Formats: sequence, structure tokens, C-alpha cells
Amino acid sequence: MTHPSSKTPNNTTSNSAPIPSGQPKFPFTPVANSFVHNIMSSVTCLVGKEKKYGGLGIRDCEKWNKAALGKFVWKVAMKKDSLWVKWVNSVYLHNRDWWTYSPKNSDGWAWKKICGIKEELKAGFTQGPWKDSKYTIASGYRRIVLKFSGQTRVKLKKYEVCDSDLCLLYGSQPKDQHHLFFDCPYSRICLTLISKWLHIPDRRFDIEKTWKHWKRAMLDCIKRKSVFVVLTGLVYCIWMARNETLWNKAVIHPRRLCYRLCTSITDRIQQVISSKWNRNHYKWLYERKRCIPS
Repeated sequence: MTHPSSKTPNNTTSNSAPIPSGQPKFPFTPVANSFVHNIMSSVTCLVGKEKKYGGLGIRDCEKWNKAALGKFVWKVAMKKDSLWVKWVNSVYLHNRDWWTYSPKNSDGWAWKKICGIKEELKAGFTQGPWKDSKYTIASGYRRIVLKFSGQTRVKLKKYEVCDSDLCLLYGSQPKDQHHLFFDCPYSRICLTLISKWLHIPDRRFDIEKTWKHWKRAMLDCIKRKSVFVVLTGLVYCIWMARNETLWNKAVIHPRRLCYRLCTSITDRIQQVISSKWNRNHYKWLYERKRCIPS
């Protein structure tokens, strides 16, 4: 008969949290395993983040390869005078419209892959930045990263995670990333309030164009960094307001959201004032604190 104290060490940790499936198991205790997995997740985020944001600047290879294939999509669209484009038109397209073309099941896997990338980047070529300008792998990579960074309700419904793709903050339109930032009337009100607070002319832009517009509007380096912090904070606050609506069934008033954001940002900026600041910077910050929207 076995004495209770002779049980194996594994039995003494039966109440501990199990290690998530699909992750590598290390020969440590469950607490140590959890700590190691958290460290690995943090390192993964650090590696992919750009250097100017504190990361290592290592690109996602899969997304970069997709952006590189976008170069071939652009060459076919522009009908570049190259032997490969002529071969593609002779073998596959036969002078058909490139944007409505679909590959056959018998076509090669490489050609099917290029056609798949064409569908992913189609909006950028037909409506976006590459309609009248040259395509670059770097610009394609940025668009792919932005496109797949947020799991909006349009994507979640596609994967049958939720029943509706309508915006939670303004329930009459499907909620994708372009709607949330800043086509949605809710986010548009927030952007308008923040634009007036910063004295930047408000225009109906998406998040990419808003970023560029604010960059051109603020020529001073310190003020430009400050407004970028404000825009980043606005995106975060709108996303949190969306989550508040989803989980707590409560919609934060746009003015209340902007008041919290402006108060938090100005307090934070005041904490990081450096010797590079001059009288105009102090005056600008004082005016921003004095006219916070309420």
C-alpha cells in the first residue's frame, strides 16, 4: 500500500493552470511555464515592431513576400513592356480585363498565387495610392500590415465568429477598419472635436490620409510628435469605446471620450518636456490644456 506522501510531483500540481495546447512545453513548473510563454509573446511583439516605436524592425516574412508579389500585379496592370508581361497576356489573359480575371483550376500554383495577391491588394490599385503612382514593396507591405492588423466585425462574420457585421457604435453600416477609422459618424465626431482642439482643418479622410494630413499641418517637430500621439490615442480610445459597447452595452459619449483623451495626453506630454522645448512650445501646450473639449 502506497503512503499518500509518496505521490508523484505531477499529482501535487493538479490544481495549477494547464499549459495552453499548441505551445511548446518546457521542463518547468506550470507557473514558470506561464512566465516563459508570456516572455515569448512579448519578444514576438518586440521583434515585429518598427525601430522608431521601440521594436527591432524585423518584418513579417509572409506579409513581405505578399507585398513582393504585388510588384508582378502592378506590372500586369500597367502593361509594362517586358517579356514576362507579354508571356502572361499570351498564355493567361488573352487581352481580358486584369481586375475581373480569375485563374483556371488547371493553371500553375505560382500564377494562382499572384492572382490571389491581386485580390488582396485590388483596392490599393483601383482606388488607393497606386492608381496613378508607382507601386513599391514597402508601400504594399504597410498596406497589408494595416489591413490584417484589426479583427473587425466584417472579418469575424466571415469566419462565423459573430452573427452581424454592423458597427456597434453606429449600427446601420458594416464595420470594417475603414468604417471605424473614420467613416463611422461616431469616430467622425471624435476626429472633428480633436481636429478643432489642435487647430487642424478637418477633412473626411481615412486613417492613413489623416496621418499624412496632420503631418503636413504640423511643421514643428515637437508639435508633430505630439499630434501623432493624440491620433494614436484617438484610435485606441475609439477601439476601447467599441469594446465597451460590446461587453458592457454602454456607449461612451464622444465628448466624454475626447475629454479623457485630451486630459491624459496633455498630462503625459507635460511629464516628458525636455530642454529642446522653447517658449512657443510651452505656449502651445498651455493653450491646449486651457481649451480641452468638455
